[in-house]
Amino acid sequence: MWLNTSSWELIILKQWSFPEELVHAVCWHHNPENCGNRCMLSDIVHVANNLGQIIGAGRGPDAWCSELSLPVVEKLGFKSADLEEIAEQTRQKINTLAGVL
Repeated sequence: MWLNTSSWELIILKQWSFPEELVHAVCWHHNPENCGNRCMLSDIVHVANNLGQIIGAGRGPDAWCSELSLPVVEKLGFKSADLEEIAEQTRQKINTLAGVL
């Protein structure tokens, strides 16, 4: 069962012969535990998506936000301090780019 994506997205991904790993990343990045052990890209997209939402990038404060999966964070080898540092560096880079634009 494919969750977290609309049926038209899944149809397009399959019709265009996207690699299975990319299809899994699109379909499971909000619930990466449901993807199984072969979904490293889904895990990475999950963490990146949540960090983006935490720093306010993306759809805005009223957008639906999935809960950051601690088992996925641990599986990727991150610690809380790592994520805080990545979030801060990302926030700074976004502000720098926003100033250029």
